[in-house]
Amino acid sequence: MREHAKRRRIPYKTLQERIKKGVKSRKNWAQARQRLTVAEEEVLEEYCLQLEKWGSPTRISQLRHMAEELLQAKGQTQRTGKNWPGQFLKRHPTLKSVFISPQDRNRQLSEDPEIITH
Repeated sequence: MREHAKRRRIPYKTLQERIKKGVKSRKNWAQARQRLTVAEEEVLEEYCLQLEKWGSPTRISQLRHMAEELLQAKGQTQRTGKNWPGQFLKRHPTLKSVFISPQDRNRQLSEDPEIITH
């Protein structure tokens, strides 16, 4: 087992605990504690990316609302924690949070063809 640990560049103690005691890696341990499954989070990520392609990036409040709707569909009534959106963004590096100033929002609205034609 020591040779295998050396070949894989894993500390021997870590390998021993995972084999003999069934200790999970931090990533697997954290996934087991999450209320949304990996598949559900992937769906949320894809939805956020699709909204961005359509020109309407997801707000943090919208992301939280979508997650809570998924939880309610599973019968869980407890709301997401205050740090959930930030942790979600850390787990999904393709998404990033950007603050848009009010001036940029107004500029974006001024380019909307529906507003211009009315």
